[in-house]
Amino acid sequence: MWRSAGVQSDTSTGVYSHPPDITVSLEELKEIHRQYVVTVVEITRVTANLDGAVMRQAHDQLYKLDECQTWRQQITMFISRIRRNVFLTLECVGPLLAMTVYGSVSADTAMEYFTKVVNHPESQPRVPPLSTSLGGFDKILGNTKLSAVGQCTVKGVLPGMQTVDGAPTLAKPTAIAVKHYTASPASHMIQNELQILRTMQQLGVTGMVT
Repeated sequence: MWRSAGVQSDTSTGVYSHPPDITVSLEELKEIHRQYVVTVVEITRVTANLDGAVMRQAHDQLYKLDECQTWRQQITMFISRIRRNVFLTLECVGPLLAMTVYGSVSADTAMEYFTKVVNHPESQPRVPPLSTSLGGFDKILGNTKLSAVGQCTVKGVLPGMQTVDGAPTLAKPTAIAVKHYTASPASHMIQNELQILRTMQQLGVTGMVT
């Protein structure tokens, strides 16, 4: 049922204002971040009506994802009441957003369609622009139009890394922050940050640069 390149997480608490029960996200991240969510699933009580509060919550979840993934043309989510299963799609139509609510289908049909949604190219978020040689990232610390910052856990100094004098040897698994610049003048930005790190080192603060 699930695509191989994805992670399914119980997000019933802590990620959204009205969190879905299940979130499917990119496998590159170990912690849910709305910018890298593929789709969400809401599971309701068998006796619940798929209208009113349930739909308002679904709309909130879709709009929250759209705010973080403005490049996607459409985002589809799945609401299940076991016997009644509904899909909602938020789609860009010119400068506007259009919401489509599809008719109820059986559980088998819903699972078949859900698999297609998860694997469809238009359902895929952008992959974080961070080094895959570092393995999976624990979390995204921040994103801007010019850069992305993530946290990962490493052991030892990996190829492509350079430690400043006096930095830890990373003999034990250590959480580090990694920054990637997407802007064209990235080299100047990195040089400035390296200079700041070296100044910090001279003041007795140790660290690592990548």
